[in-house]
Amino acid sequence: MSFERKKIRTQATIGEWFIRTREGKRWTQETAAQKTSIQLKYIDALEHGRYDTLEAVTYARQYAKRYAQVLGIPWSELEELFNAETAVYHPLYRPNLGPLARNTLKLKTVASDTRPVHIFPRLIRWGGAFSVLMLVVVYITFVVSNVFTPPSIVIISPEHDMMVSDAQLKISGTTAPESIVTINGDAVDLSSDGHFEESVHLHEGLNTIRISTRSQRSRERVEVRHILYTPHTQQ
Repeated sequence: MSFERKKIRTQATIGEWFIRTREGKRWTQETAAQKTSIQLKYIDALEHGRYDTLEAVTYARQYAKRYAQVLGIPWSELEELFNAETAVYHPLYRPNLGPLARNTLKLKTVASDTRPVHIFPRLIRWGGAFSVLMLVVVYITFVVSNVFTPPSIVIISPEHDMMVSDAQLKISGTTAPESIVTINGDAVDLSSDGHFEESVHLHEGLNTIRISTRSQRSRERVEVRHILYTPHTQQ
């Protein structure tokens, strides 16, 4: 019996798509960086699949989509491949069944074999007193929790992980009235119904916007937005 040798076909990587298309346009990496407003080091990282050198996979996706758009490659043809390549940098871990879980299963087995016992009046009285004590503890915990729990906050704008080309970014949201709201440490005026709106100036690259709210005595509740600012360049 004879076997025919066949050449194994491999799928091109996203980087190979970018390089082949860029070279087909006779562009250098520097030209691609100018046309996309993406730094040269990130262009090189995308073309060679070095996603670990980018700030985060979220921004690698934004860079890749922008690069594909400028090169004229439909993102729908690259998205599944991008997800497969970047998954290497975000492995999923599943916890194993440890001793505590095994012991819990044993306790359930033992409990199912136990027989009913006689309950004496004294035990009933002690049980009633314990129940009342537990109710008091739960009530006190509830009151203290309400005092020290931070107010809720809803960020209307911006959305999570955005890429923008305007240096001014409007931030708006709602929280409990009379809360203390700050954006990157600066106090923000709050309307009587708990609405706030503020404009911040972005610097080029990745910006971290930290929005916090708290009451007079509570802890702080924080929402974070990561905004990638890439200004338009003159073609």
